[in-house]
Amino acid sequence: KDNTFLLSDKTNNAVWNGTYSLERANTSHPCTSHKLSMVFENEESAFIGVYGTRLYNNSEIPSILFQTDDYILSFLAYEKIP
Repeated sequence: KDNTFLLSDKTNNAVWNGTYSLERANTSHPCTSHKLSMVFENEESAFIGVYGTRLYNNSEIPSILFQTDDYILSFLAYEKIP
């Protein structure tokens, strides 16, 4: 199992990659969410976030949410259409 990731910010033309691990966070709710620990390339400490699904444009899609002291960062799954 390949636990690597690639996040991209199309607006600012930025890309980040690294490794991740998941731990199931919610077992009683119908929507499954996971605690997400991501270590970005060239960083020593992990960023902790939440991985789950959310309704976007009438479809359930995977999403990642991080919160810092100053920002809330939200990433939606993107599939390149050929």
